[in-house]
Order: sequence, then structure tokens, then C-alpha cells
Amino acid sequence: MLKRCAVLIFTVFALGCHGGLEQVVPPRATVVGVELIEQTRDGARVEVVIGVGNPNRAALPLAWSRYTLAVDGVGEFTFSDDPNRTVPAGQNKGANSLGWQKVRLPLAFATNGASLRGARFDVRGDLHYQPPGEIRKILINTKTDLPSVRFDGQGVIQ
Repeated sequence: MLKRCAVLIFTVFALGCHGGLEQVVPPRATVVGVELIEQTRDGARVEVVIGVGNPNRAALPLAWSRYTLAVDGVGEFTFSDDPNRTVPAGQNKGANSLGWQKVRLPLAFATNGASLRGARFDVRGDLHYQPPGEIRKILINTKTDLPSVRFDGQGVIQ
């Protein structure tokens, strides 16, 4: 572990001195809503819809996500998913030049007969992304956790 940390620190320092590392600004993640896809008397499938904005000049692949959805009168459910999406690069510097990607995170759970349409929800979670270039190689080679962006929101299931 100590050796891995030393290699990571040395590599980051060496690449930083030579301009090999571009600073990566974390993407923005906003809960757009929760959509009811299908419901039977026993259960339901829904999708948590997240808008992800990337201010960087390089695209950011989304590696995995872990999230929790609480639905009034039904319960709280935690899931993990591989979004299999890449957030495109931003065009220029500034807030209006973000590369955007809509990400849909699926959930399926028992409802015990409760209707979900119009039910209040609370959702929170993390999207883990792969930074570009040398940073990604360092993180993967040292088995370091990928960076993540947090999201949370409330509303009514549509």
C-alpha cells in the first residue's frame, strides 16, 4: 500500500512538472426526475433521469453508479448500475459550453399494490467517471477509486 502511494505521488509530480496532466473539473449532475416505465399490481420498473454536464475539453466516460430511491408509502431501494454512457466534452470555457448527456438509471422493486404515479420521491447517489489521459492510467494501475460526482433530488414520479 505504501509503495503504491509513493508511486502514485511520484508519477503525479513527474507528469505535473512536464505538463502531462490536464486539470479535470468534476462534471455536474442534476436530477431531472423519476419516470414510471411499467407497473403491475406487485411491482414496478422506474428510471432515475440524471442530466450530466461536462465542462472539460475531453469526454468523460461514466464507469458506474450507486444510488438510493425512497418512495413515500413504498420504501427505500438501493441499486448499482453501469450507465454505459460518455459525457461529451464541453466546447469552450464557461457555464454555457458544457457537453451534456442524459443518463437513465434503472430500478425494479416490489410495490405491494401501491400506485407509483404521482408518488413523492427522494433520490441520491454518485456517478463515478473516468478522467482523461494519464490520470485514468494512474488511477487504474494503482487500483485507486475513480472520482465521482454526487446527485440528489426530490419530486413526484411521472
